[in-house]
Amino acid sequence: MTTSHSRNQAKIDLTAALRGAAGLGLHEGVCNHFSLALPTGAGEQTFLINPQGVHWSGIPPSDFVGCQSSRQPVIESKQAPAIVCQNC
Repeated sequence: MTTSHSRNQAKIDLTAALRGAAGLGLHEGVCNHFSLALPTGAGEQTFLINPQGVHWSGIPPSDFVGCQSSRQPVIESKQAPAIVCQNC
């Protein structure tokens, strides 16, 4: 099961990856996104995805969108995801 600390650390790590990619000029494109799967127990996974419309160089860890692999609705979101989790 994912703890609050490990979920927060995953968001920080994903933020660093996106900012690093932006620093290398890899942020261009309409459909670009990064995602990270977190195990949540009982075979369920939560996917963190960067939100649509936020430049990678300035994304804060708190802005990531989460969805569950059972196709449950978005479980945490301040904004729309960059993609829709359809076939998790």
